Amino acid sequence: MGESRDTLLPVGTPLGFFSMLTASPLGREVAEIRHGTRRLQLAPDLYGFWSQIASLGNRAAVSEWARAQGVANADGALSDLLEAGLVIELGLSPELDLQALSKHRLLPMGYGLGNTPEARGVFHVADQRGQSLYSMSGFTFGVWSLSDGHMSVRQACEAAARLFAVDLGQAMKGIAEELAGIVVSGAGLLDAIPDVPSEPVS
Repeated sequence: MGESRDTLLPVGTPLGFFSMLTASPLGREVAEIRHGTRRLQLAPDLYGFWSQIASLGNRAAVSEWARAQGVANADGALSDLLEAGLVIELGLSPELDLQALSKHRLLPMGYGLGNTPEARGVFHVADQRGQSLYSMSGFTFGVWSLSDGHMSVRQACEAAARLFAVDLGQAMKGIAEELAGIVVSGAGLLDAIPDVPSEPVS
């Protein structure tokens, strides 16, 4: 059997842990994730598992991690996160990937550094100190730089393909791994596109 090609990506913005004055159904300690325009609460252990998804990357790595950590219900926890839309799985088929990327947006973080004359095909994103967070292809940098918080990842991919004059189908073959690298490095977050545009806070 060949190496697993599925890629698991967390969806949403982590908001951290909160100590509640009164116990919620999850207890006094909860964690929150902003998912589109919603704030979702998770039990701390499930939130901790969710935060590991990007670095684990695929189902095989999740299973190996669970065995090493002595976690008995990792498959069930992953199913719950997938059902809640807090994790998506890419690499199952091109059609399913396009469907998933049409419903999600990339939220860029950091600062683009562009490329250099010595390596024109490699583009960089840095943190506030100017330290490189992640290096990527021109196509992926186009996806990162064109993502404005409104367009879907699929729309950003299509726009980047036009900008860099590359074949969309070929360029999309590595996008799942590139998105994982962006999220793991802190160069961006994946989020759900809200069904209804958010209202400004008055």
